[in-house]
Amino acid sequence: MTLRINGFSGMDIDSMVKELMTAKRAPLDKLNQQKTYLSWQRDSYREMNSKVFAFKTKLSATDLFGKTSNMTAQTAVVDGNKDAIKAEASANASSVPMSVTVKKLATKATVQSTGEIDIKNSSGSTPTKASLNTTIGELSGYVAATDPAPTDDKPETFQIKVNDIEFNFSTKDTISNVLSKINNSSANVVAAFDEVSGKFSITAKDYGTEKKVSISESDYGNTGTKTSSLLGLLNLKGATVQDGENGEVEINTLNSSGTVIGTNPFTTTDNTLKVNGISLTLLKNGIYSSYRNDNYRYNQGC
Repeated sequence: MTLRINGFSGMDIDSMVKELMTAKRAPLDKLNQQKTYLSWQRDSYREMNSKVFAFKTKLSATDLFGKTSNMTAQTAVVDGNKDAIKAEASANASSVPMSVTVKKLATKATVQSTGEIDIKNSSGSTPTKASLNTTIGELSGYVAATDPAPTDDKPETFQIKVNDIEFNFSTKDTISNVLSKINNSSANVVAAFDEVSGKFSITAKDYGTEKKVSISESDYGNTGTKTSSLLGLLNLKGATVQDGENGEVEINTLNSSGTVIGTNPFTTTDNTLKVNGISLTLLKNGIYSSYRNDNYRYNQGC
């Protein structure tokens, strides 16, 4: 709505009022401009702060020379059979290329049933393989002792040793119970039963020639009244223990043209070793040529 004042001939009152209001609004416009500028400045500071924090994170492992593990990261590259050997480079890994020949993998000592473990079958039909829930008294070949004869309250017991650790079982124990007692002991072995093949096995936890597996059973005083043995029921009696072996590997260092300039044999008890700052994991016998070490540096583009 326009307000007009009569009596002032020749004067543009509307323009005069607009100019007065513009002059009065100038300080407010200036403040709004400053507010916009400060808002832009705040956003710039936030962006800069985020970049500084990200950079600080990258430098969290700064060494005495101001370098970081990200800036001096090493990668190991394997040419050849990549499924058979694994290589990981440390920060101080050598850049000298190598070829690796795995002569022999380290193995674990083990002993396995000589035949399938079955359940007693009085009908004469095809034998049924034992399962984890089969009790010792249900195993094929079990014949109860005669003196004293076992009862429900006092079942027949067996005593075996695995790596000189003594275990006691009764005919009411299942194969699963046998596994649990052995595996939860200090015998340093892993007992297993394969329900597909029907075989029981005992394997050392660690690789190498020094890790043994020995099994034996009590003679029960040579009374002659005990006709069954637990090792016999599990088809472990007379089974051959396969000793563990150390791994053997030959490593050659190469020059830039791939010519061998140095050779050294190594042994390993667990299929791993570290050479020139490179951690090698051996997975399969054979020749894997060659290994090289790639060094890259971190750089953020602007």
